[in-house]
Amino acid sequence: MVLTVTRAIISNNLSTTGVDLSRIDQEIDVFQRKNVLLQEKTLHASAFTTLARTAEQKGYEAIS
Repeated sequence: MVLTVTRAIISNNLSTTGVDLSRIDQEIDVFQRKNVLLQEKTLHASAFTTLARTAEQKGYEAIS
């Protein structure tokens, strides 16, 4: 009887742990996708800043 209860408790804990791991894996995937998007935005901003600096050095002026 004790062995059956112990097995049930362990089985329940393992299944809960599996669900938690699956949820955490999904959250990691979401954060990785967001990170890639933020990296792309940063690269775009950096490219525009570099372009503006180069244009300014060559004598171009921003239109107000």
